[in-house]
Amino acid sequence: MTSSSAGPPSSSAAPRSSSGPPPVGCQGVAAGQDPVGACAAGACTTGECDGQGGCQLRTAGTRCGVCAVCSAAGACDDVGAGADPHGDCAPNACAATGACDGSGGCEVVAAGTDPNGVCTATNCSSGECNGSGGCQHDGNGTGCGTCRECDGNGGCNSVGAAVTCYADNDGDGHGNPADSGRTDCGGCGGGRVTNTDDCNDDRPDMYPGNGDWYGDNTDHNCSSGLEKLYTDSTASTCSGDCGTGGCNLTGSINWGSVGCGTSYTFDTSCSCSPDCNSGASETRTQLCH
Repeated sequence: MTSSSAGPPSSSAAPRSSSGPPPVGCQGVAAGQDPVGACAAGACTTGECDGQGGCQLRTAGTRCGVCAVCSAAGACDDVGAGADPHGDCAPNACAATGACDGSGGCEVVAAGTDPNGVCTATNCSSGECNGSGGCQHDGNGTGCGTCRECDGNGGCNSVGAAVTCYADNDGDGHGNPADSGRTDCGGCGGGRVTNTDDCNDDRPDMYPGNGDWYGDNTDHNCSSGLEKLYTDSTASTCSGDCGTGGCNLTGSINWGSVGCGTSYTFDTSCSCSPDCNSGASETRTQLCH
């Protein structure tokens, strides 16, 4: 019979000295101490050892920032939306509802509401919050009256004096009397004027005061009838072999008092020598348009 000489299995771990090495970090350090500065003070740490080899954490739920609290693991976490355990978000106009928003900030009052009653309804304000911390103002130009518009801050601005303008389709500077007109601000826009005295808004050659002569029996100057052309009473120059000089018309007529088509015959007297047209006459006729 043979006997075994093998002893007990050997341990791979090195034996620990009874005196051992000095503490490292918080190992072996009593709670509330930190002789080697292992624990930095932070939002969720005290800066001291916890007596169990680690750093001391602040109590879970301790405030570590706006709408943030410490977790049991030492993290600074955002408070859930709708809660506010430390009163960080007091109700404030349209800026805060009184609760956290779940992202480390205060919940803004929702657009279209006004729980704190801070927004007054006016011509340019709805009386509600805008969802961005302020009151909702009307910026589309409505609500202020003629030729005034909202300024985007709840007030009104003038955009020019109100002017009634009428269509001028033919561009002669005279408006169409059939147009009911519209109000423009600060002056009429293109194709519109402030009067309605045109008699034909499709013809630029027909307007009040037109002094041009057309000879086509058309009321070019909007006088509600034919326009008289006050006939010239200057004599023609001498003709023939008279030489130098001119002819004079003798006789008188008030063209403004006679009707269209009225004729008047003038005698002529030539001052040239010899008087080649002595005894001649010239007839003039009142023309109208």
